[in-house]
This record gives sequence, structure tokens and C-alpha cells, in this order.
Amino acid sequence: MMGAWMVYAVVVGALLGGAALITDVLLRARGLPCRWMWAMAMAAALAVPVVSLARPSAPAAIVPTDAATAPVADAPHAWLAAVEAGADRLGTLLAAAEPHLLPAWLVGSLLLTLVLAGGLLQLRARARAWPTRRVAGTEVLVSEGFGPAVLGLRRTRIVVPRWLLELDHDRRCLAVWHEDEHRSAHDAQLLFAGVVAILLAPWNPVLWWQLRRLRAAVELDCDARVLRRGARRALYGSLLLEVGTGATRLPISVAALSAPPSLLERRLIMIGRGTKKHGMLATGMLSAAAVLAVAMACETAPPIEPTMDGGRIGTNAPQERGGAERLIQEIRDGEGRPARIVRALPEGAPRALGDGEAPIIYIDGIRVRNSDALADLVEPDAIERIEVIKGGAAEALFGSEAADGVIQIFLKRAGEQRGTPR
Repeated sequence: MMGAWMVYAVVVGALLGGAALITDVLLRARGLPCRWMWAMAMAAALAVPVVSLARPSAPAAIVPTDAATAPVADAPHAWLAAVEAGADRLGTLLAAAEPHLLPAWLVGSLLLTLVLAGGLLQLRARARAWPTRRVAGTEVLVSEGFGPAVLGLRRTRIVVPRWLLELDHDRRCLAVWHEDEHRSAHDAQLLFAGVVAILLAPWNPVLWWQLRRLRAAVELDCDARVLRRGARRALYGSLLLEVGTGATRLPISVAALSAPPSLLERRLIMIGRGTKKHGMLATGMLSAAAVLAVAMACETAPPIEPTMDGGRIGTNAPQERGGAERLIQEIRDGEGRPARIVRALPEGAPRALGDGEAPIIYIDGIRVRNSDALADLVEPDAIERIEVIKGGAAEALFGSEAADGVIQIFLKRAGEQRGTPR
């Protein structure tokens, strides 16, 4: 079930990320900071799937037993068949990969941790050789090409490249202001926490995307604070262009003035035109969409092992004693002559009798444990359809005891059964 749980975590993270993206648009339009909202989205994307493991489990609704169980071929939209086929293939793949998921997870987390730790230790060793100098009244480290950036978690230091010292006084001051704002807002610690989230679940692509959005929000928030501090927009924009062309590639966990080209474009647009507010109708619709996405993430049911014994699929209420016998008695017509059910099975289905295989058999969601009694249970005219699940899909849905397949027999509703021979 780990594979299904990982898919569930990706879906929940995507919903929370969508809510965060909408909220980012709303907050940015009003000049409010957004970085903490992305940090909360990442924390929730990790926490909600973990908390789901402690929820009291209920049987999963796999096959309902009402009119909604009509064959997919009769559905008005053909895409339902494609969805069902895709789900079956995904279940088969997850079942096949199940033994390898946890080892791959641990190895991936370990390798990423080693790469991050090695990079930070190397950077720390290089920083010991960098001289210090006062720029704009602040003590900074001067590197040969690294920065501008903030280094450290407990004791943060501002690093500027040597070429930045050749700029005019105003641009030097703006660069130091920017990094000083990062340090005051504890942006380095926030980004490092985001990287730790990736180390915990490196297989989740939504977390990687959220970390990039967090990095962007950190820089945009810092730009807004520098502008509120009194920086001239034109001068600050020209500084970003100079730093963007001269800066080296920085780790994603480092808060820095430089940024990737796509983020640099967003920052320049924000600096040039400021924030753009939305009307009340648009704000209301976006807010409703964000709330809906969060609600869907919280209400999405986590995957659980299907349980069928003692109850009909998809309900918490146990069957009354004798419920199976009563159901079977109702579908028989008095003294109707029973026929062996195996005659109605589709070609290629695992047989219930006589060939040594032992598929699991359900009649309208109720398990029949004595397959030899099938001939005495159901009249052929009472059967609406028979579904056969084999291979990995059967084991993924019904557990290891379904290795030989599952036969699901669905009965016609009341009033649809034809009269049985007497």
C-alpha cells in the first residue's frame, strides 16, 4: 500500500499547492508577504499524508451495489473507461513496485543529504579564506565570485563578490540592504527548512515545485522590503540586472540577490509596475477556489486495504447475521432449478470449481467462502454481469489472498430479473 499512499501524498500536495498559488496571487496583489504561506503549504503537504496514517480506517468503496454499478460501456462518457483502465494499470504497476519503494526512498534521501551536506561543508571551508570588509556600514565577506548571498544558519554572514565593490556607492548599498533584509527575516533558515522537506520525501515532485515557489516568494518579499526602505525602483532594477549577469549559480537553500532568469523577469516586472489589485468579484472567486482546494486536500480519503469480510464494500455497517443467506434466498424463485455458475463465467476467467485454482468470489459485495456451493446459490437469469480481476491488480485491491484472481458477480436489481424456470 506504500505506492498508493505516495500517490495520495502527491495528490494532496498538488491540491495544497494550488491553494497556495491562488493565495500567492491574492496576497501579492495587495503587497503582502507570501513566503510563509508557501512554507505552510510545504509543511501541510508533508503532514496531511502522515496524519492520514493514524486515521481510523474504513472499508474502501470499490464496487457499489446500486444503479451506479452499470457497466462502463453503458456510461455516457467514453473517458470513464479510459480512467478505469488507467487506474487498473497504475494498480498493477504499484503492486509490482511495492517491494522496492521503501529502499529506493531511503537511498534517495540519503544521497540527497550527502550531496547537500558536502556542498555546504565545501562552501564553509571556502568562506574561511574570504577577507572581511565594511560596505554600507555592514561587515561582509568578500569572495572571488560567490554571492551576493547570506551564509549560515545560527550565525549568518553576508557575502559579496569582489566585482560588486567596483560598483558605485548607491548600488553597493542596495546590494547590502537586500542581503541584510534576508538576514533580518531569517530567510536562510526558512529555505533550509524547505530543503529538509525535500530530503524527507524526495520522490514527491510537488514538494520540489513548492520549494521553487518558496524561493521565488522569499526574493519577491525581500525586494518589496528593500523598496519600502527607500530604494529607487530604476536603480534597484539595474542592480538586479548587473547581479543577474555576473552572479554564479547558487544552491537553492541560499538566500541571495541573484536569481534564475525566469524569477529575475518576475522581480523586474514587480519592481517596474508595482502590484496589480483585483476587483472584488475576482478576489471572491479566487478565495473560494483556494478554500475549495484546501477542503479537497483535507477530505481526500487516504488509501486503505480493501476489507470485504463481514460487510458490503464501501460501508462501515456490518451485515446482519444471515444477510448473505437472505440475499441469496431472495434472488431464487421458489423452486427454481439452480445451474452451475461457472457456465456464465467469461472466457479466460479463473474457474471456481474443478481446476485446482482458488479465486475469491463475491456476490454483490458479499464473499462466498464455499465455492462448491455456487451451483446452489444463483440462477443465471438473476445475474447482471460478472467481472474478473486477475494478476497484480487483484492483489493490489484485495490483498495477497487474491493471487489466483477475484470473481465479482453482480445481480440484477428488483424488477429486472426474468422469471426462472419451474
